[in-house]
Formats: sequence, structure tokens, C-alpha cells
Amino acid sequence: MEPDIVETAKNNFSTDRSVFFCSQYEFFTWDLENTTFPWIIVGSIILLSPVTILMNLLVIVTVAKRRDLQKLSNILLRSLALVDLLVGAVSMPLSATVDVLILRQMPVEYICDLDLANITVLYFLSILSLYHLTVIAWERNVAIRKGLQYRVLVSKSLLVKLSIFAWLVAVFSDLPATILTITEEDVEIIDMWMTIECTLMVICVIIIACYNILVYLGVRKRKKNQIVPLTANQKMESKTAKTCGLLTLVIFSSFLPKLLISIFSEIFPAPLQSNSAFRLTETLVQLNSLLTPLIYWYRDRRFRNAVLEILRLRKPQPIHPPVAARIACRGNPVGTHLNYKEPHFVFDSHSKQHAIKRVLGVHVFFFYLTVNPSRRPQMIPFKKGEEWHSNGSFLKRLTLNAKLKNKEPEKKEDLKMEPDTGETANNNFSTDRSVFFCSQYEFFTWDLENTTFPWIIVGSIILLSPVTILMNLLVIVTIAKRRDLQKLSNILLRSLALVDLLVGAVSMPLSATVDVLILRQMPVEYICDLDLANITVLYFLSVLSLYHLTAIAWERNVAIRKGLQYRVLVSKNLLVKLSIFAWLVAAFTDLPATILTVTEVGTEITDMWMTIECTLMVICVMIIACYNILVYLGVRKRKKNQIVPLTANQKMESKTAKICGLLTLVIFSSFLPKLLISIFSEIFPAPLQSNSAFRLTETLVQLNSLLTPLIYWYRDRRFRNAVLEILRLRKPQPIHPSVAARIACRGSPVGTVAERHD
Repeated sequence: MEPDIVETAKNNFSTDRSVFFCSQYEFFTWDLENTTFPWIIVGSIILLSPVTILMNLLVIVTVAKRRDLQKLSNILLRSLALVDLLVGAVSMPLSATVDVLILRQMPVEYICDLDLANITVLYFLSILSLYHLTVIAWERNVAIRKGLQYRVLVSKSLLVKLSIFAWLVAVFSDLPATILTITEEDVEIIDMWMTIECTLMVICVIIIACYNILVYLGVRKRKKNQIVPLTANQKMESKTAKTCGLLTLVIFSSFLPKLLISIFSEIFPAPLQSNSAFRLTETLVQLNSLLTPLIYWYRDRRFRNAVLEILRLRKPQPIHPPVAARIACRGNPVGTHLNYKEPHFVFDSHSKQHAIKRVLGVHVFFFYLTVNPSRRPQMIPFKKGEEWHSNGSFLKRLTLNAKLKNKEPEKKEDLKMEPDTGETANNNFSTDRSVFFCSQYEFFTWDLENTTFPWIIVGSIILLSPVTILMNLLVIVTIAKRRDLQKLSNILLRSLALVDLLVGAVSMPLSATVDVLILRQMPVEYICDLDLANITVLYFLSVLSLYHLTAIAWERNVAIRKGLQYRVLVSKNLLVKLSIFAWLVAAFTDLPATILTVTEVGTEITDMWMTIECTLMVICVMIIACYNILVYLGVRKRKKNQIVPLTANQKMESKTAKICGLLTLVIFSSFLPKLLISIFSEIFPAPLQSNSAFRLTETLVQLNSLLTPLIYWYRDRRFRNAVLEILRLRKPQPIHPSVAARIACRGSPVGTVAERHD
């Protein structure tokens, strides 16, 4: 067998090796001589994996088939049970496979890669469970402490979206770290990303703890202040508190060994850095997915009976929910209708599962501390009878080290990188290069020595990209769901928000990727082509935003200055066609320039086409400026000549004019540095042609997509309230548009026909 990267002894793998470890965590070793206890662990995992799958599958099927268990909180429970099912179906078999291959010393290539995949899967499922528990803790807190408002604040669609959001956050937080590890990225970048992720997990753990404490205190307060005997629901809540305490004790008992291994492995390396120790702690983490349904079975009679009925081991019993609701109402006439519909039964039985994984964030944090994924997985076995040398926590063979040292120059030569079109220094790319540029814009260079500020820009883009996506997605969803915001002008606003969403989802990650590849001097082919694609995408989306702003400025001018003719001149179909036309014009003006650049046609044709496109953009900027000035003058004239007080719609128009002026100022302020760079880069080449200068100006252009929804949030109260209601952070308010329209008509009978739409 020839392992991944490292040359080893030529003797038989199955007979002569006594110790095995992988380079990404060399301080944890597999003892290939004393294998009794590891085989017991492997056998236990093989036996318990199908039981874990069966128990969690029963949870999913039972909740789906039993009507009395089909409650709102069980939506999150089913999603969490799916995570536990994946632990039994993927993580446990994968860890057993790795252990069998290593303990049997099978000549299988890429064992360390398989082990890294096992760790990645377990890590991903752990943080996914943590995010589910955070959402469940919030839902239970609302159900217990805000009983009468529960149906208003929590809905089926909201919980479905939250469960989907938990999966997406887990994917997008864990996937970059995995990619960085596979691509052999520098430890500093991985540590930075993992620090952000661990901070998020610690916040989730704190939120879960706080919400569970609030729920417990709420139940205790109700029991302490009781005057009449406790109802059935209240007794169930007390039982739930005891169940949560039991689950918390079980969780801390299972995670305590892993915590101790992480803390004391450097102090006592011999017993704590063997496979018997760290595989046992990982197995205890995996068994949480089995303990959850078992504790439900033990503590929740309804769940136990439902499972027995599904398995045909118990005769089905009739269910009479209306009678139960009436009995609950007699014992506690206030608020118990809600307690039955989304009862504290659910909290009682399901908070157990929530508490079981409450400590997952702490486990994942310390689990990361035990793993150093800075290098490609390597397999370094050893011969029996050889002399060993201990250096700290790393076991090394002296003869093997000599071989590796002799091969280091060959590896470095393989890492040399020659970008497709960029001219660079002749020295090794990974260590000695100081400047990088691409031939299509040789006057802009990347400084590979002073990289502090570029890394700050990259970190800012990585952090702000999901915020940009979220804010613009909220704009689109809010306009689609709120009837009072479904106006004609918002058709163009939704299309513009889609453009800004693409900036956050495509342009910002692409630019960050290019910067990371160049600054880390990664041996990746076609970096300059990737950078050209980044510039093309940003240019296309910027032009598309400009065309949308032109259409919006025209629509606002018609609404303000030609009120009675607005419904005649502007219709829904017209605005939809204008938004489609903006996309088509941007595509057909930018696509030819891109093709001319890629095919390396003569610069005269490319310059001619770019001149035409720039002329069109200048015309659009002038139109936007003129229309905004006309709107401002129209509002000022109306305010100056008013005799009767302004109506609500007229006040809204004045506020809209201020918002448009503010947006125009922000846009010109963000594009001004880019314009100055283009003009003065030939005059002052040293400071203005570095990556710090032109990447900063591009970042300011990208941040327009974040500033736009933030300005709407700050200036538009209706939009702000609608977003808070969608996020369930504010109680929904009744909307009476017809009454508001009649009041506006009484205040100003002339010219309000067009104003009602706004």
C-alpha cells in the first residue's frame, strides 16, 4: 500500500505496523497492538446504528401519522429527528468503517481522507442539531411565556422556513471550512473562519440556556402562585421540567469525557491520546441521537402509545380532542384553548430532545481544538521493534523524517504557479513573489507583501455577503406578502432588490475568492480568467442597477407631477415590461464587450463598443438626476402653495423625495472613488494602481446593495414594521387601506386618484 502523500516502509501493512496516525491530528494515534477495546467500540456502533435509524424513523413516521401529535412544534422535531437519523445512517457507519480499516491494517488508500470525511460529517450534523435546538428553544419560550400570542407569533410556514434556514446556515458555515481544508489553505484563514463559527455556536448555546431557564422559571412561578388545583396541562409542564433536568444530566455526562480529553490530552498524552480514548468520546456524542428517542419513549406516554400502535403491538385508542379542550377550559378558563392547540404536551415531550443536544456547541468547539486540519491527510504507519522518538505530542520516526526532508524540494517545485496571463517574478510563487498582475489590466497590481488591508477587505466581504443576501431577500418577501406594500412602484423595487441580491450571492463571494487565491499565492490555474469573470459580473450588475434606477426615476416623476394621469400612463404590465427591458438592455450591452475581451479582438473595436456603452450610462445618470430634481421641485412647490393641510399621501410623497435624494447621494458617493481611480491612476500610479486602492473602490460599489435596503429600513416605517412582523419580532397590526383612502379623499378631493396607489 502507498498512502496518500508519505512514503512508508515496504513491509506488509497487516503484520508489521504497531502505531498509526494521520497528519492532521498527529497527537491522536491508533494502537494496532492492543485492539480489544477498539473492537468493542466498533461492534457497539455496528449494532446501535440500525437501532438509531429505526428509533428516529419511528419519531418521524409517528408525528406524520398521528393527528394528536401533528402540532406546530413537531415540525422542528421532525427536522431534528432527520438529523439524528443521518447520524445513525451516515456518521456511525462511516466511523466504524474507518476503525475497521485501520485496526485490520487493510491496504486501502486514502484512509486519512476517509477519516477526515467522518469528522466533517459528525461536525456538520452536530452544528445542525445545535441550530435546530436554538429555534426549538425560542418556540418553546413563546409557547410557555406568551400563551395568548402564540398563534399570532408562530405559524406553520414560519417554522418550516426556520428549519430550512437552520439547514442552510449549517451548510454555508461548515462548507467553507471544509473547502479550505481540502485545498490545503493556510492555518490562519481556517482558524479565522472556525473562530467565527465557534462564536456563533457559543451564542446559540447561550440562547438555548437562557430560553430553557426562562421556561423553567415560568413553570415554577405558575406552580408557586396557584390557587386552584393544577390542570392536566400544568401538570404536564412540571413533568417536562423534570424531563429537561434528566436530559441535561445525561447530556453533560456524555459530553464530559470529550471535554476532559480536550483539556488534559497535553498533560497526560499516553492514556488520553490513544484511539481508545478519543473514539470512545466520539461514540458517546453519536449515541445522543439514540438517547433522544429512548428518553421520549420513557417519559412521554402519548409518544410511547403511538409507536406501539404503529407497530401493531397495541390496539388503537380513540382520540377526542374537543372533549380534552373542554375539560382543560373548565380547570383554567383563561388561555387554555391555546394550551390545547399548541399545548405544553409538546413542550413536555420535545424539550427533552432539545436539552439532549444543548451542549453540542461546547462539544464542537473543543472537538475543533483537538484537530489541526492545516495539511492534507497523511498516513504514517510504523514498524515493530524500531526506535521511537517523542517530540512533544508528535510521534516521529527518524529515518522517515530523513526521507521526507530529502523530498521537500521536489514538493516545492510542484507548487510553482504561473498564472495564465499574468507576468510575475521568477522565484517560487508560494514564498518569494511580491507582485502579481494580469495582462488585461497590467497597470493594476496585487502587492503580495503588504496584505493586512486586503485581508481586512476580504473578511468584510465574507461577513457582509450573507447580510446583503438576507436584507434584499427580506425586501422581496416583504413586498410579496404585505398587501399595503404591493404598489406599482414596488414592481421595479423588487426587480432592483433581485439585482442587489445577486451582488451579495455572486459578485461578493467571487471577488473574495479571487483575492484569497492571489493573496495566499495558491497554485490555481486561470486566476486571471476568474478575476475577469468577477469584474464582468460586477460591471453587469452595476449597469443593470443603473437602468432600473432610470425606470424608477421616470415612474416617480409621473406619480408626483402628473397625479391624475398616473393610472393612464402607468400600469402593472408596463412596469413589468420595463424591468424585463432593463435586464435585456444590460445583457445585450455588456455581453458583446465581454466577448470582444475574451476573444482578444483588436482594442479599437472594444474601445468603440465601450464608448457607446459609457455614453448610454452617462445619459441614464443625467435622466436620473433630472427626474429627481423635478420630483424635488414638484414637492417643494406643492408644499409652498398649500392652503389646506397636506394629506397623508402628500406627506408620504415628500418623504419619498427625501429618500430618493438620500439614495442618489449614497450612490454617487460610492461610485466617486472608482471614478477618481480611473481618472488619476495614470497620474499617480504608485498609490492608485495597487490592489488596496482598486479593491476598496469595488467593495464600495458592492456595498450599495447592502445600503439600499438599510436606507429603506431606516426611512420607511411601513417597510420596517412589515419586516419585523414577518420576522415575528412585532405583533401584526390590522390594515384598512380602503378607510385610509377615503380619509385622504376627504382631505384633498383633487389629485388623489393617483396618490392612492402610493
